[in-house]
Amino acid sequence: MNKTKIKLLPLVVALMSPIGIASCGSSTPDQREEKPPILQSEQQAVHHQEVTLNLSGGSVVAIPNIIGVQSGDIVEFESRDGEPDIAFDPPSAIRLDQKTEHSERITVLQAPFEFYCGLIVRGEYYGWKDGGIGLPDPPTVTAIDPSILAQGSSDTVITATGADFANSSIGQVNGNNRYTQYVSNTSVRITVTAADLAQPGQLQIAVKNVTASNSVVLTVQ
Repeated sequence: MNKTKIKLLPLVVALMSPIGIASCGSSTPDQREEKPPILQSEQQAVHHQEVTLNLSGGSVVAIPNIIGVQSGDIVEFESRDGEPDIAFDPPSAIRLDQKTEHSERITVLQAPFEFYCGLIVRGEYYGWKDGGIGLPDPPTVTAIDPSILAQGSSDTVITATGADFANSSIGQVNGNNRYTQYVSNTSVRITVTAADLAQPGQLQIAVKNVTASNSVVLTVQ
């Protein structure tokens, strides 16, 4: 089964009011897949997030989704429509703490991770068509290369290095989004435009998942 990733943009724990819904399932029941076993052990939790899974037009919908998760956080999936059944990639990213008829509670062991929502409703298994990503937020930028560019240069690609980048990360110049190429969770390439480089001065370079990272100075001279 193909698992097409979608970028789930849920809320940090402090901002738990749902701001939208994102599909995390399929429109028809799927044959249930075998999933790798999930490790179980004990660990202290830091934050607690609650996600409700509903069936909407035959699709599994998560409200809100999850972002800003860190090691030790607890996420609890609940549904009145059926039994939640969530697959995680890699399985070692989470620990399954509790699974009941209408809920599934996990502890995050590492982030980011991919997850795929399923619901068992009256014996029918509603599998996933799309998946999601549990993202750490915000990312961190430690350096850029090059850090000095000539005034009047044409569009130039710089490399930002740091931590917690994702394939949905967006590079920013002075708070404005710029074309970004994801390389790895520690590296992205950001296109600085000719308009950015038209005048001498200092440009603030950042990377955004949902919240923007710290800024690193790019000097134009």
